[in-house]
Amino acid sequence: MLQVLKPFLNRSIMKRFFPSCEWIVQHPHLLLAITLCGGLLLRLYGIGFGLPHVYDPDEPVSVDTAVSMLVTHDLNPHWFGWPGTTLVYMLSALFAGIFLVGRWLGVFESTGHLRELFFQDPTMLYLSGRVLLAVVGVASICVAYVIARRLFNRPTALIGAMLLALSPLHVFYSKLNRPDILLTFLILATFWSCLEILERQAWSGYVLAGLFAGLGIATKYPAASVAPVIVMAHLLSGPWRWTGLLKLLVCGVVGVLGAFVGSPFLFLDFRTALLDAVAKNYPRHLSGTGEGLIQNLMWHVQGPLVEAVSIGGLVLAGIGTVLAMASRQKDRWLLLAFSGVFLVFMASLNLRWERWMVPIVPFLCMLAAHACHWTAVKIGERWDDRIGRVAGCILVLVIAVPLLGADILQGREMSGSDTRTLAKEWMMKHVPAGSRVLLERYTPQFPRDLYTFLQVRHGQVVEVDVRDIPTALFRPPEVIGRLKDTDAPEISSRLTSEGFEAEAVCRIDPRS
Repeated sequence: MLQVLKPFLNRSIMKRFFPSCEWIVQHPHLLLAITLCGGLLLRLYGIGFGLPHVYDPDEPVSVDTAVSMLVTHDLNPHWFGWPGTTLVYMLSALFAGIFLVGRWLGVFESTGHLRELFFQDPTMLYLSGRVLLAVVGVASICVAYVIARRLFNRPTALIGAMLLALSPLHVFYSKLNRPDILLTFLILATFWSCLEILERQAWSGYVLAGLFAGLGIATKYPAASVAPVIVMAHLLSGPWRWTGLLKLLVCGVVGVLGAFVGSPFLFLDFRTALLDAVAKNYPRHLSGTGEGLIQNLMWHVQGPLVEAVSIGGLVLAGIGTVLAMASRQKDRWLLLAFSGVFLVFMASLNLRWERWMVPIVPFLCMLAAHACHWTAVKIGERWDDRIGRVAGCILVLVIAVPLLGADILQGREMSGSDTRTLAKEWMMKHVPAGSRVLLERYTPQFPRDLYTFLQVRHGQVVEVDVRDIPTALFRPPEVIGRLKDTDAPEISSRLTSEGFEAEAVCRIDPRS
């Protein structure tokens, strides 16, 4: 069929598409710059969602702890569930910079003044942290480009960077004060160091691999899954030598030191860290309970990974996997090894969350880009080089356009009014002041003196003493679903007492 269409393609389509394809080939650095700028704009679109309300349940873990460190000068986060300490220290340093600039300008009198302003309206610090994570997300695109160029070639690296810049999953978690994007960056840096080990057997590769892996573990524990890839890179690097074993040992020692640098109190307060890690590994969670390895694998593939790269991108990533496996190139095998180890490790856990797949998205984009470029080259070799380039551009557009559409829709929804905020505004207009209101987490924060607040604590409904609330807004800590006995007389009387006007404000995900 292509033989029949070739004259038509040469006369009409080529006149329109070939100059564009040729321009892309001739200006790779400009295209990379456009990709990075576009990726940053997508990550800034809707980045202030919800504020001044805090609707994400995990953002306060990082932001509030960073503010507390700045005010109290206590560097112990006192919680190590992720552990997420590297992000906390980054945010604390960022907030310290904001405080110093603000004090120089006369805005802040002391760190206590900054904390009071944060309690009144947390927008400035939450938004600055989100922007920092958006920049880290763009940096991960740049590192992914460098890796793909080393593994494949420049066109493949450009396509992979473009797909990662457009990935809705990567874009969304670049807008949150969460450790997932920082973990992705550190894993990419660790993988680049593994390539140094594989190709050069250099001491610097072992040291950097250990350092980045240690920092990754201090960010989120699943970063430990890169350890087998480091060992594999060492084993594939050449014949066995005693010096190689010494390098591997040094890598491990540097990894421990890297974890200590990223989270010193993970070691100094080890008992707390151990208790938090065990407590975080709960077997069940509402909407997040796993169903075993195979079912979890299917869920990850059919859900988060499709969202991240689209069905077409996932198919191309599968083709790229086969091509990389058949290439007999050790560096590409290393990429497949990490992707496989990480995916199986995450699927073997008790719970499953879409955010756990963020670190694997750059590798899927590289594989999909490899399949795109390989297809274009083969078509060019079989018929005509210009036809191959146009086919490659069309293939990329088929994946990129739906991803861009999802990004724009996501940003538009996040930049609009959250339904929870609308519910709060309705309540403040229609529910009389002083009414008894039962709230839970994920709801808007109300002025602490507006209502008589009820909350669930230790499975029971209790009245909140507003004198114990340090902030101007009341932020309930638990969910109504943790009630132990809704039929108990003392609970029923509180739920049905006179003056009780509203039970809860529902939680709706801003992306839904």
